[in-house]
Amino acid sequence: MGMVEVESTFSWEWFLTTVKNDLNIVNTSPFTIMSDKQKGLINAVAKVFPDSEHRFCVRHLYQNFHMLFKGETLKNDLWAIARSTNDTKFKMNREKLREDSPSAYAWLDGKDPTQWVKAFFSVFPKCDILLNNMSEVYNSYILEARDFPVISMMECIKSKITARHEGKQRQAVNSWSGRICPKIKKKLEKEIELSASCFPSHSGLGVFSVLSGNNTYLVDIHAWTCDCRRWQLSGIPCSHSIACFREERIDPEDMVHKCYTIETYLQAYGHNVMPMRDRAHWEQVDGPFIHPPVYKKRMGRPPKNRKKTPEEKLQKDGSIALNKKGVSMHCSICGKADHNKKGHQKFMQREMEREAQEQEDEIEDPSILNDIRPHVLDSRMDPMHLPLSMVYRMREEERVHVSNVRPLGPLPEIARFVADARDSIPERRSTTTATTRGRIRGKGKARALDEGETSASRGGKTKRVRRGSSIATAGPSNAARGGTRGPSNAATRGGRGVARGPNNATRGGERVAATWPTYAARGGRGGAATGGRGGVASSTSAGNGWWHLLLGQDGNTTNSAIPDLNTNVIPELNTQEVINVTQNAPIGHVE
Repeated sequence: MGMVEVESTFSWEWFLTTVKNDLNIVNTSPFTIMSDKQKGLINAVAKVFPDSEHRFCVRHLYQNFHMLFKGETLKNDLWAIARSTNDTKFKMNREKLREDSPSAYAWLDGKDPTQWVKAFFSVFPKCDILLNNMSEVYNSYILEARDFPVISMMECIKSKITARHEGKQRQAVNSWSGRICPKIKKKLEKEIELSASCFPSHSGLGVFSVLSGNNTYLVDIHAWTCDCRRWQLSGIPCSHSIACFREERIDPEDMVHKCYTIETYLQAYGHNVMPMRDRAHWEQVDGPFIHPPVYKKRMGRPPKNRKKTPEEKLQKDGSIALNKKGVSMHCSICGKADHNKKGHQKFMQREMEREAQEQEDEIEDPSILNDIRPHVLDSRMDPMHLPLSMVYRMREEERVHVSNVRPLGPLPEIARFVADARDSIPERRSTTTATTRGRIRGKGKARALDEGETSASRGGKTKRVRRGSSIATAGPSNAARGGTRGPSNAATRGGRGVARGPNNATRGGERVAATWPTYAARGGRGGAATGGRGGVASSTSAGNGWWHLLLGQDGNTTNSAIPDLNTNVIPELNTQEVINVTQNAPIGHVE
């Protein structure tokens, strides 16, 4: 804690340099600084702690955001982006904000996400807070002492710190039990309840694949990592990792980081602040004379509490009461708050006086840097090298938890083996010919039929089927049972031939042969006549889609020609086949 006349770059540089020298900090990378954007603080942190992570309070960021973009939806979008713990959720929430308000998305696009988004925070400090509440609580804690003179103010603050340290020690020793602190235990119990909806699958070597909702997370127990990054950021196991602990019979409290244990808590509050003797016993020293600060009388009563926005004012039941109270009026001329059109001239005059006063107060005085005591940093006394420091213990524990599995990533854009094999890849053929049994693609003549096969046509393509089988091919008209169906719906049932065309049907005796498209006959064995046991009816048709199916008498032979369906005329007979037909042949058998 330091007391200065005004907040400026030089005053912040003096304060940070003094803290760095008192703690003998040489390596600044393990430390994280969180603040709001005070005057000159950003430049001072970049100069004194160049390797440290500097985070900003999201509440102060939202106040600036709320001045330009109103509404509960945009507020929730902003906080959803800030609470994103991995890069996937960060991109998803940013796209949602882009859909709701492109102008708000453009405004946030200029802010560095490493300063206010959890997905880009360092996992070393085990702290994922987004608000600067700790400093705000401390300011309210010493609010009473800030109105006292310098010496009285210091004595009051010292007495408060003394009582706090002693009270925390007493509370931890007498009231707490177990391994971890009570507030951390409550957070862990909440994660245990959420783990009931997580379903882990063990992959070996301590690596699990956890299904939670519509998402899958990878958990490495040995490395203490999860894809959601909540375990790494806070040091408290997430619900996905607790589901894996349940499978391995591991107590979740044993996997909480050591910085949350009661033992570490007692070490943090283990240094008691001893009281001071009465002023009459103080010794005189040859130090510089300390003058009181210059008193500047200001109009009105000095403010003590921070002004809250209407959204921060909660009722007794926790709800937000939005009303006119606390909402400032805006001028229709300049658009600024706290005045209207009638008081515009007076407001502008007060603004000019206030800016002049601020310029007078913000005069940079580099002479304050002369008060920095000369100090030589000893690298051996750096907190990173002292076994009793918390920074040293956290670094040692981070070295222990190392994964034994190397995560699989995408192939490089230009892999070596791909480049070597690229020349050996055959070129794609310009024309292809695929010939399968019973189907011909491309132009050409059909293959000769094998013994026991017959031909059928479907959509202009030739298909070979074995006679007597129960294979059916779809045609344009009716269905067939237990036989072969073509465009003319020819079917065989029980060894007897039945041919049905689109117009008329022929039902004969033992064998009936018909050609599509038109035919009708019902006659005897020897010709097209009515009556008798069987009949034969046929008609021929030339042109595209010509169909030919010819079956002879029982025990006789017949010639069946397979035409080239890719030509417009009927070709000469180029294939002959001898087929023995009998009316008593069972289904699926050819003699």
